[in-house]
Amino acid sequence: MKTSTRSLLLIVLAAFVLRLALLIGVVHFPGIADPNHYYNLGVRLIQGHGLTLDYIWQYNDVYPTVEHPDDHWMPLTGIIAAAGMTVFGEGTFGAVLPFVVLGALLPLIAYAAARQFGVSNAGALWSAAAAALLPEFMLNSVRTDTTIPNALMIGLAVIAFTEGMRRGKVRYFVVSGIATGIAYAIRSESALVIPAAAASVIGYAVLERRSVPVRQAVIGMIAAGMCALALAIPWVLRNWSINGTLSTPTMNNMFFLTSHNDHYLFNTRLSLETMLAAMTPAQLIGRRLFELAATAKLAITTLDVLIVPVLGGALLLLATRDRTRLRTMLPAIILLIGFVIFYPILVPFKSQGGSMKKALLSLLPLFLPLAAFAFERAITDARMRAGAWLIALAIIGVNAVELVRQDDARNVTYLSVIETLRAAAVELPDQTGEGQLVFMSEDPFMLAYFGLSSVVFPMPDRDTAVEVAQRYAVDYLVMPSGRPALDALLNGGAEDARFVFVADVPNTHYQFWRIVSAEAGS
Repeated sequence: MKTSTRSLLLIVLAAFVLRLALLIGVVHFPGIADPNHYYNLGVRLIQGHGLTLDYIWQYNDVYPTVEHPDDHWMPLTGIIAAAGMTVFGEGTFGAVLPFVVLGALLPLIAYAAARQFGVSNAGALWSAAAAALLPEFMLNSVRTDTTIPNALMIGLAVIAFTEGMRRGKVRYFVVSGIATGIAYAIRSESALVIPAAAASVIGYAVLERRSVPVRQAVIGMIAAGMCALALAIPWVLRNWSINGTLSTPTMNNMFFLTSHNDHYLFNTRLSLETMLAAMTPAQLIGRRLFELAATAKLAITTLDVLIVPVLGGALLLLATRDRTRLRTMLPAIILLIGFVIFYPILVPFKSQGGSMKKALLSLLPLFLPLAAFAFERAITDARMRAGAWLIALAIIGVNAVELVRQDDARNVTYLSVIETLRAAAVELPDQTGEGQLVFMSEDPFMLAYFGLSSVVFPMPDRDTAVEVAQRYAVDYLVMPSGRPALDALLNGGAEDARFVFVADVPNTHYQFWRIVSAEAGS
């Protein structure tokens, strides 16, 4: 076995051991919000309920009952969590362990990208170690979230495509297409890999200033597209059978969001008219400029101290006008541009919700070679360069462990509060006579984690809350709601005879309320 191969495998093993140690010794919960959702979906799968949920967290898609098919987010992350729990048992350890394994494989992507880019073997190994220790990668490796599997598949898709363009071999395009199809089943924006690859073919022709293997590229692109489509078809057909739509029933809503709270507008079709009624053109432009600035900040924070060498490597690449290296980076650069156009510009409020951050993290292993390139050009003495590399790795490694520790500490505090809430909730009588308690909550994900069915509080007013409560046979409201019209009842800012206080939840800020009559005056 080559020394470089042995070193790379040791990095992967060390990445796995560190993540496993954090999972065993630190992590108590699979993660708040999105990771919580995928964990819940995994539990539903291993319990034999299929791709369904027993809670409603948004109203852009209106479901007939609280229990419904999951069609809003892509399915594979929940399936990965279910696979882990099938083998290792239901719970955080079983659900998160597959993500620990996948996170430990990220160094392979960074190493392959660095070797393609043309840095030394030592630089490629350092890139692999950086991918193993970056704080956001460490944190998301101990969560049931989309970030890590998507980064693996996006990285593999781009690396295989680049290799296909270099060698003119269809098999590399096939691998790229398969990886793209899998990535689409994790995060839907991963479909942008296909147009980014097509744009890269044109870019190659411009950069080379001579003919590129057009015939092989066209055949390869067709093969990649067919492979990606074949993997996407089952999900598309499922949605068609459920909703009569290729994606979610109201996918176009996301283009007209003006606030994250628009997810909670009940039975409301968003459109250009509703968007312009809520915000002026100047405000819409300002929002997009803000999100572009926020994206730049995200790039800085996710790279931690490596932002300096990555930017330095990018500037060096431009200064040297190295066409070979630039061509290698081109697919990742074009895909990054595609993500920036899609999220901050086209759907800025999805960007605000964290989608842009996950898209950036999915591409990050492909940009780490720029940091290695900067180190190699800026520090010619091998021992000094090795020392600088070790210092950078030490800083991001310490930051990574601390990030996981702090995140878990917040999770445990919240977990204990909701556990207290659950203990009080199960003692309440069934108000609707449906044989099951259903709550209205600000966090249906967490209530589902503790086995409670719920629907999220709707926007904008109390009449809508009553309508939703009637539709889904809600027994109790878990207040406060995070909705001004409802929370005004708590502080005496409003009175409504339909809403009646039931009980405080001991040792928490929560209260149970119920709706007594839809006919009572507001």
